[in-house]
Amino acid sequence: MKIERINDWFARQGRWMVQKRWLVLSLFILVFAIGFTGLRYFKVSASWENYFLEDDPMLVKTKEFKDIFGNDNFAAVLTQCDNSFMKENLELIRELTNEMMDSISYADKITSLTDIEFMVGNEEGMTIEQIVPDLIPTDAASLETIRRKAYMKPHIAERLVSKDGTLSWIILKLRIFPKDSVWNKGKNAVSPEVLTGNELEHIITKDKYQKLHPKGTGLPYVTAMKMKWIGKEMPRVMGIAALVSILILLLITRSLRGVVVPLITAAGSIVIVYGLLG
Repeated sequence: MKIERINDWFARQGRWMVQKRWLVLSLFILVFAIGFTGLRYFKVSASWENYFLEDDPMLVKTKEFKDIFGNDNFAAVLTQCDNSFMKENLELIRELTNEMMDSISYADKITSLTDIEFMVGNEEGMTIEQIVPDLIPTDAASLETIRRKAYMKPHIAERLVSKDGTLSWIILKLRIFPKDSVWNKGKNAVSPEVLTGNELEHIITKDKYQKLHPKGTGLPYVTAMKMKWIGKEMPRVMGIAALVSILILLLITRSLRGVVVPLITAAGSIVIVYGLLG
């Protein structure tokens, strides 16, 4: 490397900037103003697809899956109580199931203990009914019949409700998200993934469902919680970083100019880059 030539080039640039400092400052202010204006259009996306190139085999196979089966995302809630087969708990599970289906924007099909088809044979052939009837019984014998029916089917007993009856799943299949992946375009744009996760959180945090101790999951829910966490932690981390930078600059430069100018440069660079991206 021609280190002397490189150093000479930087020295010439420095001298030119000092000679033309008002021009350089004016250009900096202009670019900073453009970047600051563009910040409002800058959106942070939490979609896992952004981690891959457009022709990545992972995205290609995911697209094939969606073309055949629809959305590969789901929203789910795990409920936990002393006994899922008690009348009041079944009523709460049914109410939570119905609210998820009615209130989540991209809801398609839901499966839960109170909303699943049950096929039984009889003398005339076969009948399809719900494990939990529309009018939930109160007597112990009828409730025990519901429990027995649930554990008769392996795909229910092994996947939808735990062996001791304390845990049960509510699983919501979602419709395909729009291709532009943005809901309510504009200043407060929210992706469908985050919108779905926020809607699920709003439902399961209601006081009336706390007896079920509901816990949300599914990629949209995890994405929404991650975005909320980032929004809460980012200002704190940036504040600590700025404070540490100021202390180090004070110790090294021991001058006000030595602190202010690097901070303006760093902050201005961030605003310009993110603003131009926006």
